[in-house]
Formats: sequence, structure tokens, C-alpha cells
Amino acid sequence: MTDMNAIANKIQHLLNKTVENGATEAEAQAALLMAQKLMAKYNIELEQQTGSKDFKCSLEDTKVKPNPRNNALGNIIANSFAVKGIIYGCKWAFFGREANAKAAAECLKFIHRTMEAGMRRICREHGLETTQRGAAYWYNPYALGFIKGLQEAMAAQTKALCVVVPEDVNNKFNEKFPKLNQYRGKGMQYHHDQDAYAQGQRDGRSAMDRRSLQQG
Repeated sequence: MTDMNAIANKIQHLLNKTVENGATEAEAQAALLMAQKLMAKYNIELEQQTGSKDFKCSLEDTKVKPNPRNNALGNIIANSFAVKGIIYGCKWAFFGREANAKAAAECLKFIHRTMEAGMRRICREHGLETTQRGAAYWYNPYALGFIKGLQEAMAAQTKALCVVVPEDVNNKFNEKFPKLNQYRGKGMQYHHDQDAYAQGQRDGRSAMDRRSLQQG
């Protein structure tokens, strides 16, 4: 059976290699889908090996700050890796079985960098930096489209792999955070450039051709 450190290293290597190769959004999404498949396979092996034994849970944080865009990404990753997402210390974190939580944290940091790079690119195509006035007209719809495309890609594979948060994780989460308030921030609603939205949506879902479910 693959041990926790081995699967964590394999996922980290996969993500790092994708970044180092200057990956497109499509390649980044493909890497994320593969990471999810590796994690799901590891969990199946672990369940078969240990049966009903108690699993170690951990809280793994990131440097991704909460805002409507990042919160949407965090929720997608939490659902995809069978963990609980939480805004902890003004940044996103994940609670769950240790390997899952570590993988989710790395994947959120990875996909956040990918989306931010796309936002910068769409702005530069219109002669702007993301910090300049008017840039939000382009990067907000791009981000909304990217998130929608990512959601479509990950949801399809999450359903195919039957990924759900285990009961032991839910129980331990409720024990650790008994008074946690549910986040009720505003969602993302932008009504600007449709081309930027469409480009973001293509980038967010383009890796999800049907072959991705048979690879690896």
C-alpha cells in the first residue's frame, strides 16, 4: 500500500512539475484532476488495509486569503478531496484525514496561482495590470468563468470517484470546532465583459475531456 508520505510527495511533484513547465490553464486543471484521482485511489487502499481503524486528522492551512473568488475555489477543493474547508486565521485551511488535508492545501495554493496568472494575462491583453483602474472589468468576469469551468470539471470527476467527506471527519470537525459559524459572505456576481468570462470558463474546464477519467 502507498503510504501517506509517498502519496503526498507524488502529488507535490505533480503540481511542482506542472508549474515549472509553465503550464497552461488546461494543463493545470489536468494536474489537479490527476491529483484528485491519486488521492481517491490512496483512500480506497487505506480503507481496505485498515478497515474501521481510527484515522489521524489534521488542520492544514494555506496563505490563500478569503474573498469571494478564493472562497469559491476553496469550496471546490474541499468537496473534491473529502475534507472540510474553513477560514482560519484570515486564511483558508482544510480539516480532514491527514493526507487529504495536505493534498487539498497544496491543490488550493496551486489552482489559486493558476487563476491569478490567468487574471493577469487577460488584463495585459487589454493593456492593463490588475492593480490599475478598470482592470476589474476584465479580471472579475474571467475569474467567474474560470471558477465555473473548474466546478464543472471537478464535479464530474468527484461524482465519478464517489468522493464524500467521511463520517469520522465530520465528527472530529464538529468536536474541534463546536461553535464555528458558517461563512455567509457575498458570492461572485459580475456582469461585464462576456468574452473574458467565456475565456475563463474555457480555461477552467478545458482539461476535462472524457479521457481524464481513464488516465492514470
